[in-house]
Amino acid sequence: MAITYQFNKTSLQGLEKDLKMRQRTLPTLQSKETALRLEVKKAKT
Repeated sequence: MAITYQFNKTSLQGLEKDLKMRQRTLPTLQSKETALRLEVKKAKT
């Protein structure tokens, strides 16, 4: 299944908006993942 992209101005603006949102939320997701890993480690011991 191939991913298709449209290279027009509107589609590129949408992709840029999605990228900015993902870059903004990445540190939060990483910190939540770290906290969850610590909780799993505590639960195992």
